[in-house]
Amino acid sequence: VRDDSLYSLNFQTDITPNLMFTATAYQEEKDGFGVSPDSYSNSLGIYERQVLAGLDVVHPRGVQYGLSGVGGTRKGAVAGLEWQVANHKVEFGAWYEDEDYNRTQQRLNKTNGSADGDVIWDEVAYYRRNYTSTRKTTQLFLKDTISLMEDKLNLEVGVKSLSVDYQLSGYRDYNDYEVFGPQTVGEDYSDNFLPMVGAVYDMNDSDQLFASYSQNYALPRGADDIFSIASTDASTEPLPAPKGEESQNFEIGYRTNRAQFYGSAAVFFTSFDNRLVAGSVINPATQQPEAFYINAGKTEAYGFELSGVYQPAFLDDKVYLDGNLTYNHAEDESGFILADSPEWLFTGGVTYEPTEWMVANISGKYTGKRYADYTEGYKMDSYAVLSGYLDLGGPNDFGVPENVSLRFNVDNLLDEEVTTAFVFAGSAYFRPLNPRTFQATLTVRF
Repeated sequence: VRDDSLYSLNFQTDITPNLMFTATAYQEEKDGFGVSPDSYSNSLGIYERQVLAGLDVVHPRGVQYGLSGVGGTRKGAVAGLEWQVANHKVEFGAWYEDEDYNRTQQRLNKTNGSADGDVIWDEVAYYRRNYTSTRKTTQLFLKDTISLMEDKLNLEVGVKSLSVDYQLSGYRDYNDYEVFGPQTVGEDYSDNFLPMVGAVYDMNDSDQLFASYSQNYALPRGADDIFSIASTDASTEPLPAPKGEESQNFEIGYRTNRAQFYGSAAVFFTSFDNRLVAGSVINPATQQPEAFYINAGKTEAYGFELSGVYQPAFLDDKVYLDGNLTYNHAEDESGFILADSPEWLFTGGVTYEPTEWMVANISGKYTGKRYADYTEGYKMDSYAVLSGYLDLGGPNDFGVPENVSLRFNVDNLLDEEVTTAFVFAGSAYFRPLNPRTFQATLTVRF
């Protein structure tokens, strides 16, 4: 259950006819929780350890109420100047963000130890986590867009600098409650030279060629899960911090924008260094997946993407078809395909809009075979699924207010079954497709 809110404030002004200043400030408040049961035998073993450690815990009564809480605040600002001079558009500025994230986990007793009993909020059977992680991010950027050949060729050349100060403080896991006490761990991540270059060439009024190259750097994915490993005392035996993820991206392609058709075709190559990949195993005590991360080192991905939208004139522009086909081969240094990385993906649909007040759509998605682990041991079959919707609302001739709309959705139209329920080895916790699902939404706008 989540209860988040996001606020933003934008400002823009022309300092001179050729110099514009823009700024955006934002703040996000995050709050949420999740629950799960915990068995008596599992709770009892942990309770006994924490009693010996002197913690204020209460003997488990039976089935416990597992409560996980998350929350925090993310706030920041981005500001920059845009300067038009001759055939150059120069943009430079900065982005700063300060984010804190709190996570808690504990098990509470229920009346009579029953799954349907009331939660006893002042009876904690055991503690697991209570930490706050912070990320302070600073990015500087500079970009010049150069117009050449009577505006037929636009070159973009830029560079950015990124710095992330990461820290996690509190009780990381059981051992901090029972042995080490609260800990503080963290690392500074930075790369001060991340170049990018791009080009767009107008072949004519409707066709373009484009190409780009960029370098990127990022905080390790799953940083909280990695830094919350509590196998040692961080003050005397700190664990090595994971390295930041680096990538290089190349792309070249063609696109066309015509009266009845828009289409694009592109080939790409991406090379990662220090790429962290996620796996999961089932905790035998809770029967729930527990995530872990490993450094896959250098990984590469290459492929192509085709996409298009066609709105035929002979159907009075009331029908349009869209599609996207992607081939993506992603492998590690050993030649194994990365988990949960299907090579073939296709999405497509048909939309019918006969009037201003009705839109109908049928769409499909095909996901090719993939693997649920990193040694190609758990093969997942390909599958396809269809969905659809019907939107009713807007200007009409039969008296229904235009601010009232009704939408019908159906997911998994053919009720396909995909047997993925018991595979937990890869980067995702694979679940079966939902059965055919219907949904209706009534919206009134004021």
